[in-house]
Amino acid sequence: MPNNREDKQRERQSATNATKAPNKRMRQFSKTVTRTKPGEVNKTAVFAFVIIIVAAVLVISIFLFILMRDNSEAVYMNGERLGVIAKTGREPEASAEYLRNLSLARLANEKGAVRVIADDIITVKSTRAGRNDIVTIEFMVSLLSAELRISDSFRIEATAIYVDGVNEAIVVNYNEAVNVLRRIFKRITETEPDEAFNRFMFEQNVEFRQQVVVYETVVSGDIAYMTLMRERIDIVRYTVQHGDTMGRIADIHGVTLEALIDQNPQHRANPHAIRAGNILEIAVSRYLLTLRQETQ
Repeated sequence: MPNNREDKQRERQSATNATKAPNKRMRQFSKTVTRTKPGEVNKTAVFAFVIIIVAAVLVISIFLFILMRDNSEAVYMNGERLGVIAKTGREPEASAEYLRNLSLARLANEKGAVRVIADDIITVKSTRAGRNDIVTIEFMVSLLSAELRISDSFRIEATAIYVDGVNEAIVVNYNEAVNVLRRIFKRITETEPDEAFNRFMFEQNVEFRQQVVVYETVVSGDIAYMTLMRERIDIVRYTVQHGDTMGRIADIHGVTLEALIDQNPQHRANPHAIRAGNILEIAVSRYLLTLRQETQ
């Protein structure tokens, strides 16, 4: 019995101690918490609130900066806006030079070496645009090239073919001009050009001149060949000799009798009544370029 009573006392003491322990820890914790008196501001709470506000403002500022900053570059030619490309990571002047070089390189591959283009023809300005409004650099280069083809500001170095002082055709370079003349030699003489060069020469004064010209004035070798091989009408003044007839004169010059009479209407009433010393005008059709055989 005494043992049972002692055991029950020990159990009650243990329960009491277990209850007092949490209360003691709570009292110790409460001592560490700063208590504010009525009318006094909790500095810790205010500081935490300020930190939260500053962080929120910073996040919003960063978001607005990303949202509103320039994300693209507008491309202009002669002051006219052509379109928008994504930012190239270069300064606007460097981007303009980059696009200019790409466009000129593309045109040079088409018609020869580029010589002249003003630096301020193509300009770039930073801007903001929607994703659907931004085009690729390749597409922009194609636009710039198309505009440059018709721009008076764009020049290339080319070879002009002059006949008797008249500019008849402009081709990309000297070699192309030589090839055109070789084709003409072969067409007229029906021999290989190398052989014809040694035996014939042009009756006209043909010369090549290097010039800086507008891009659109340069033509292909085929067009230059057709231009130089076109027929022209020359008016020949012929002095009638003893024994000449209108029919014989027409045959000599490769024209019909009717064409000869039409050219000389004063003899229409009596075409056969011509006399030595009379002057006849004969419209002769011939190629723009003609050859004569070199004398040995």
